[in-house]
Amino acid sequence: MIRIGFDARWIAVEGGGISTYAREILRRMLHAPGDAEFTVFVRDAAAREALVAEGVIPGSGPTRTVIAPWSPMAPASQVFMPSRIRAAGIGLFHSPNFALPLAAFSGIRRPVRGVVTVHDLIPLVMPDHAPRSRKSRFAPAFRRYLRACVRRADRVVTVSEHSRQDLIGRLALPPDRVIVIPNGVSERFRPGPAGPAEASAPEILYVGRRDPYKGLVTLVEALAEVRRTVPETRLRVIGPADDRYPEAPERAKALGLEQAGAWSGHVDDDELVAAYRRASVLALPSRYEGFGLPVIEAMACGTPVVCFRGGSLEEVAGGAALHPAPETSEGLATGLVRILTDPPLAARLREAGLARAAAFSWDRTAKATLDLYRRLLTDPP
Repeated sequence: MIRIGFDARWIAVEGGGISTYAREILRRMLHAPGDAEFTVFVRDAAAREALVAEGVIPGSGPTRTVIAPWSPMAPASQVFMPSRIRAAGIGLFHSPNFALPLAAFSGIRRPVRGVVTVHDLIPLVMPDHAPRSRKSRFAPAFRRYLRACVRRADRVVTVSEHSRQDLIGRLALPPDRVIVIPNGVSERFRPGPAGPAEASAPEILYVGRRDPYKGLVTLVEALAEVRRTVPETRLRVIGPADDRYPEAPERAKALGLEQAGAWSGHVDDDELVAAYRRASVLALPSRYEGFGLPVIEAMACGTPVVCFRGGSLEEVAGGAALHPAPETSEGLATGLVRILTDPPLAARLREAGLARAAAFSWDRTAKATLDLYRRLLTDPP
């Protein structure tokens, strides 16, 4: 029997890619047959009940939960989590983001192995990625903490080869300690029963946050260009509003595009699948991504994808997306117009995307993660 601790405090009701990753691999690992016994660390009883209701944590069986009522990034977590981890009697602790309770992983003969997943190094690679975020405002402290976490971890998991090379190069990590386990795509993301749903007008879909590096302002400006050729085209933006970065809605207003866009905020999984199916094309003009889940989710739903080559996007898309050049609003608009006005091209991208998405599954991600746990707990430190 191997005893694993998993930090489920990263799972949020309206979380982004990290929350999705943690929820999906935990669900599959907890339901997998085998020799693993899990202790799941949650913020409170309500969080535990929500995970049980979602089918992530089994309602009965050997899975234990431990209340750890601190944010993983809070100083209190550094103070109190190590004793929670030691008391749980586990052999390995996995944080699905970079933060580790450092005191639990110090010393040569420490009893608990540590695994962290680092999804990207955007704050180090792109210092202007999100200038009003806490990581940017406290950049030196963030860099020191990140380096301490990855150096204390026995293994660092990342989600693309591009991110692996960043970790090795920028943090001077030994290559054999950095493992690529790609993200997956849920089974719920698939084409509609009768093929792609028809929107009342051509619709460009964007899914994600509004941080500057995501390129949402570039997409709004591209929409104005697209509508000169395809006048009825609309833009739908799905993702949390962010008062720190109002530039995209303001740019849409300045360009007279208020009626051509829908800013939906967070939506549930069913509505997200419906949005992918309805969209004529997904646009992701991000300057950098560690993986880019919307690319694979859209492809799995049969939606053509236009994205820049930033970070791992070209690697993940695998030749099944259109990559505009130059990476400007004009280049993006040209790519979008091509898909909106060339049905054979859209059909080819749709078929290529479905084939590409089939290479990714959360079952594979969870199995590879469990295999890593077993290797770490059976091999000598």
